[in-house]
Amino acid sequence: MASIKLITDSTSDIMKAVAEQWGIRVLPLTVHFGDKSYADGVELASTDFFDMLKQSDVFPTTSQISPAAFEQAFREELHTHDTLIVVTLSSKGSGTYQSACIAKEMVLEDTPEADIVLIDSLSFCSGYGMIVVEAAKMLQDGRTKQEIIDHITNSCANLEIYILADTLEYLKKGGRVSNIAALIGGMLNIRPILTVRDGMVASKGKLRGN
Repeated sequence: MASIKLITDSTSDIMKAVAEQWGIRVLPLTVHFGDKSYADGVELASTDFFDMLKQSDVFPTTSQISPAAFEQAFREELHTHDTLIVVTLSSKGSGTYQSACIAKEMVLEDTPEADIVLIDSLSFCSGYGMIVVEAAKMLQDGRTKQEIIDHITNSCANLEIYILADTLEYLKKGGRVSNIAALIGGMLNIRPILTVRDGMVASKGKLRGN
């Protein structure tokens, strides 16, 4: 049976211990707080991120994984695996998937037999992260390459995510809502419900009260 390696990015929110347990390689995006940059999940844990978010006057930004970082990972894993299945966050919210596409072409230029399958989850965070972990469990159960690919693509296509924002503060800082809307929403104790639609974060509704 062909040897398969699952690769994803740190936006999947797969914890290091889980990734190691199931043999998943997680490549980090870069998080920027002002003039300081951190490899997500490597130099900056999620708990530290939220602490910095509360304390910093600067709203953080992220940078996509570079084609060079993907290329290096692909070449390393192809030394010991026949097939790479790569699942990224939504291509509509980041250039990470496009970087993976570029890296794949770079590898195929001198290794045309390389089997690299790229899947755009069209999702964010642990929604597709859980799907990748499920795929890793299937892999250890001896399921075929096509079964794993079908599971990932079908699960991503049918995935529904709902997020209840506890505060409008960070949506305001990120430019998702205006200062006035955030002020009024805070006064009325309105909390937005967000979802992922067509690969983008979108408003689903709102709740009022605790």
